[in-house]
Amino acid sequence: MLPVNVRGMWIGTFHGLCNRFLRAHWKLANLPQAFQILDTQDQLSAVKRLVKQYNIDDERFPPKQLQWFIAGCKEDGQRPKDVQVRDAETRQKVEIYQLYEDQCQREGVVDFGELMLRSYELLRDNDALREHYQQRFSHILIDEFQDTNRLQYAWIKLLSGPSSSVLAVGTTTKAFTRFAVHAWAIWLTLCASTRCAIKSSLSKTTAATATSWIRPMSSSNTTKPVWAKTCTPPKA
Repeated sequence: MLPVNVRGMWIGTFHGLCNRFLRAHWKLANLPQAFQILDTQDQLSAVKRLVKQYNIDDERFPPKQLQWFIAGCKEDGQRPKDVQVRDAETRQKVEIYQLYEDQCQREGVVDFGELMLRSYELLRDNDALREHYQQRFSHILIDEFQDTNRLQYAWIKLLSGPSSSVLAVGTTTKAFTRFAVHAWAIWLTLCASTRCAIKSSLSKTTAATATSWIRPMSSSNTTKPVWAKTCTPPKA
């Protein structure tokens, strides 16, 4: 029904798209062809095995907290060597993180965070591959952008080439929760670093909802985002 061929489109979640990407480039990503994906429970079980194998004090370092630490590091795009160590506790967590990475590599498995991080690193470190996908995907649409984390933003930025158009859709109301304050900053950073403009609309409802959208900017202005005035709809 559409006037364009959709067979070349990639449609999915961040993790689903990264899974597809890594399946296509498993050798470059240093993964087995049939690598397995760990869900949240599988990852926790892997951490528990690690804690038991290396006689780690599970009261001082509960497996669930170690899982959160590892996931948080990956969302920030940090390998163990990149984590800033400020005290002895963090140093030991980083060492456990490295043991976890080694275990996953030996077993040919990746967790959700690894799907994103390894895809990002592969695009970052391979110029030819990055340029190929930048040319292939000239238009990029991101829904629920307020839930985007730092690593996902960095991945989008690598995919968007000099002539790419990026459309990000989300709600500003969630940007004021403690879980998504960083997302609003990411949104503005994306707009400042790509050819886009922001337009916002605000309606005073009981739930104080708001929406924002981003559209491609004209080629005559590629340095600064264009801000539209916040508009309050007239009362019914």
